[in-house]
Amino acid sequence: MVKYTLKRTEKAPFDLKADKIPPMIVVKDDTKPDMMKRNKRRLWRVLCRHPYKLTGEEKRIIIAVAMQETQHMDISEHDGDKKSLSTNVSILNINYDMLHKLGYRGKNFGEALNRPAGLKTAVSYATKAMRTWTAKKFLDFHRGGRTGFDDPRLLGTQEYRNAIAAMMPLLRDNVALASKNDKRIQIDVEHLN
Repeated sequence: MVKYTLKRTEKAPFDLKADKIPPMIVVKDDTKPDMMKRNKRRLWRVLCRHPYKLTGEEKRIIIAVAMQETQHMDISEHDGDKKSLSTNVSILNINYDMLHKLGYRGKNFGEALNRPAGLKTAVSYATKAMRTWTAKKFLDFHRGGRTGFDDPRLLGTQEYRNAIAAMMPLLRDNVALASKNDKRIQIDVEHLN
């Protein structure tokens, strides 16, 4: 287990000012390493071949979100028990209300995005959110739904943004961690129901 801490002198990405740098660890997936590698490679291919031509920073944000939201970056891990606007879909656990606000009109609360073929569409909407509202507002909505988007002081949105920002330098400096190995960054952020 390798520990990594963002140095206070490093600039946080996308203008996020981390009040508190969260402790993080790089965790090797001992339970399903092949699944982690396969899923990470699939996400990396989608990010690199995407027609939106994602920037390096956008790719790292999406990878960090996938690592934060899942254990193995697998579609079976999405938090989609609800069938309402608060349903989450894909390995990114994107809020259906956010998708709807961005123009997504898929059926069954985005169920199609929970299949491997839906990953490209999920990435499209995450990228559209960042480019429409800024990465910061995307993460606010991602963490706290419409409430977090409207008032980012609520629902731990700053803590979530700090976690994603803290992952960015490590993902930038370690391409294997971002794209193909069986490790992920783990930062404890309180889970919201």
